[in-house]
Formats: sequence, structure tokens, C-alpha cells
Amino acid sequence: MDRRLAALALALAAACRPAPTSTAPRVLARGTLGYAVAIDGQRLVTIELELAFALVVRDLASGRVERQVSLGPPERDLPALAVADGVAWVGGADAAVRAIDLADGTTRARWPIGAAVTALAVAAPDLLVVGDAAGAVCLRRRTDGALLQCVAMAPGPIRGLDLDGDVVTATTATGRRGLRLPTLATTRPRPTRLEVVDHVVRVDGRDRLRFAGAARAAALGTDGVVAAVGWVMRLDDPSVIIVGPTTPPAGRRATD
Repeated sequence: MDRRLAALALALAAACRPAPTSTAPRVLARGTLGYAVAIDGQRLVTIELELAFALVVRDLASGRVERQVSLGPPERDLPALAVADGVAWVGGADAAVRAIDLADGTTRARWPIGAAVTALAVAAPDLLVVGDAAGAVCLRRRTDGALLQCVAMAPGPIRGLDLDGDVVTATTATGRRGLRLPTLATTRPRPTRLEVVDHVVRVDGRDRLRFAGAARAAALGTDGVVAAVGWVMRLDDPSVIIVGPTTPPAGRRATD
């Protein structure tokens, strides 16, 4: 009798334990060309190219596509994406930034920039950091697009913007430089946990995801999810992949 009670207690204890969290990569899309990715709460937002560019909104947990918004023909690349408060900010070779409502897909605003947009980051309380192909980093107000500050960083494009508190770290061909918001004064760059190198996405120096073609962009979620997009060599190659958990702070984003 005692053995039966002990076995029952062990069975109940096992039933009450939470199921282990899978750390195996999950493929959410194949055959597209992934250009950019961001995580906003329980939304996964990507820019992907098939026959045309599209902004794709997925449920992060299930991977189900909730909305797809056409962004235009394939002639002009769109590599820049930032998401906050239900709005996606999109930029690229059209030398503009668009604000797209994730709930209904409408374009709330469109601002001409003057150069191809290569990186974007959203900062509190109402700021958008814009990096461009001419090597400038500019600060705009999200509510009306007003240009607040600009600083020339490099003779070549800004390759990525990594926001950590009130410091944004810009990556160029020659290295990384920190800028303090909202003045854009030079400060020490913050260390990055997320790297996109060739075909691989690395977190804390460890390879986490690999693509057949070039890895293009990656994002860390607050719950430890790593999401990444890349290019394919064949139509059945993965182009959007998520994996988790790691042990991150709140969402960071890196681009190639």
C-alpha cells in the first residue's frame, strides 16, 4: 500500500511540473528572402521578399501569419525595421521611412530622408533613430517626424543600430560607436549580445542559427526567444527561424 501511495505521489508531482521548453529551432517560412525582423511583445514582424516586398506579422508563439502588408516591388531593397506600440517603421532604398499600423496595415506617415535608410531603432518616449547609407545617424520625433538631431558617423552606410537604455550603438564598416540620446553625443558603445555574421546568428558568442544563404537580421525577445531572417539558396531553405530560450534582457536587434 505504501508503495502504491508513493508511486501516486510521484505521478502527481510529475504531472504538476511544467513541460520543458523546447530549444530546437522552428522554421516559420521557407523560400522567401528575409531582410529584417523585430519582436514586439507577442508579435513577430518581418520584411520578406518573394515576388514583392511584404511586411509580415506573425503570432510569436504559434508562428501563425496574422497580417501581410505589401511594401512594393523588388527593385528597391527594404532592410530597415523597428517596431513599437503597434506600429512598424520601415525604411530602405526608397530614401523614406514609413509608419505602418500593425492592426490594419494602413500607412500612418511617410517621411522623406534624403538617403537610403539602412537601420532603424525606436527609443522612448517618442523617438526614432534613423541610420542611412551616407553614414549619418539622425533622431526624429515619432509623432510628427520632426528632425531633432543628426551626426555624421562614417563615409559609408550605418549597418546596424543597437539600443540599450539611452545609448544607441551604431555599427559601421570601421567599428562601433555609442551615441547618447537625445543629444547624440559620443559615449562608450554598449556590448552587444547579438551578432549576424555571414550565414550565422550568434548570441553571447555562440552560434544559434544558421542559414543556407546570408543571415540578414536577428532580434532578441524579452522571454529569451531569438528570431532571425536570412536568404535562401533553394526554395525549400528556411528564411524565418525562431529558437529559445536564451537569457536576454529586453528586446535587442542586430542587422548585418
